[in-house]
Amino acid sequence: MAFVVFPTKGYVLAQFIVNCVIGLVAYIVVALRIYGRININKARLGLDDIMILVAVPQGLAMIVITGLYTRLGIGYDVTETLANLPLILRLLVAYEILYATCNYSVKLSVLFFYQRVFINRGMRIATIVTMVFVSLWTLGNILQIFLLCRPFRASIDPTVPGTCGSQKASFVAIGTFNIVTDAVILSLPIPTVWRLQTTTRNKALISGVFLVGLLVSVVAICRIVAILHLNTLNLTGTAAYGEFLTAVEPNLGILCVSLPGLRVLWSRVRGTYANNRSSGAASAALGGVGGSASADKKFRIRLDDDNSGSSGSGSGSGSKSNSSSYALEPIVYDARHPETRFTTSIVRPKNASDSSSQDGSETELAPGESNAGTDMGKSSKRRSERRAPNGIVIKTELQTQWATARGSL
Repeated sequence: MAFVVFPTKGYVLAQFIVNCVIGLVAYIVVALRIYGRININKARLGLDDIMILVAVPQGLAMIVITGLYTRLGIGYDVTETLANLPLILRLLVAYEILYATCNYSVKLSVLFFYQRVFINRGMRIATIVTMVFVSLWTLGNILQIFLLCRPFRASIDPTVPGTCGSQKASFVAIGTFNIVTDAVILSLPIPTVWRLQTTTRNKALISGVFLVGLLVSVVAICRIVAILHLNTLNLTGTAAYGEFLTAVEPNLGILCVSLPGLRVLWSRVRGTYANNRSSGAASAALGGVGGSASADKKFRIRLDDDNSGSSGSGSGSGSKSNSSSYALEPIVYDARHPETRFTTSIVRPKNASDSSSQDGSETELAPGESNAGTDMGKSSKRRSERRAPNGIVIKTELQTQWATARGSL
């Protein structure tokens, strides 16, 4: 299909750059979210993660179409762009479908997240009902794209005679639906959050995380205002702002939905910083008492508890120290290795019944290991489960692994 290339108007280029920046930031955040989910949480991708990954290529395709529009005459009067109008209308159909499906993917991502996080029955039912409603309405939005003109070819070729409904009214209806459903979806968890047994400040912060998506609704409102100023008889001359905001809305939604997923990365950064500070402080403390410790290595503290006892004078044996020394080996938690377990190595001195050497001996054992002259490593695991008043089940698991050393090495 032949078309004419137009110089890009300044404000149209600026809009395209803004779209590219929003998209780039959104896709980087999604990548970090998936990285944190797989490599830090050591968890499989949930349906919420999968749906946001489905939304990404759709949002990218919308940005590509806006880039094509910049050279096809967007911002120019339709009398100058008539040669490009069939191509512009074909791209517009793809643009509308991508807008509907990308927003749908983002909404499903949020709803699947609710299904994964909230377990109370009322919230889960409300989420499922919202999923069904959003799915049916999205299907209707896609169908109206193909049913707006009869025959359909009249919607992509201005030279074909046919009957068409109001395209502006169609755009406004779809935009209004997005605003309403965004408000419903974002407000779903608020009642549950405010029933949590926590401080009002924490409740407000959690609510703020969910409501940050209202930024998308603000963009959707601006988009409707821009569409109301659209003149379908001069599509290329009046569609620039509406076309720009149409691409911003779903890509901003991808960004807002994925931002909370960066919490695990932020926790790792803060944990690593805190770990470095703790290790440095421990090193300084040990150095101050004549010891030494490397900031990036485990350090040992020896505690001596001398409980001397002597036999009676008529026992026929002399007194002997019955000392017990415990070498505690704390392992500083490293946020980069969340699977690290805290362990304590127990060191016992040589008993009188062993060889004549009076030197105590130490044996370091990894959790669950055994060594020559040691008892076998042992482990114990305790699980507890508690149901909070709001229906949330809190499960706790405590695993203890230890080993004891005996005799001398």
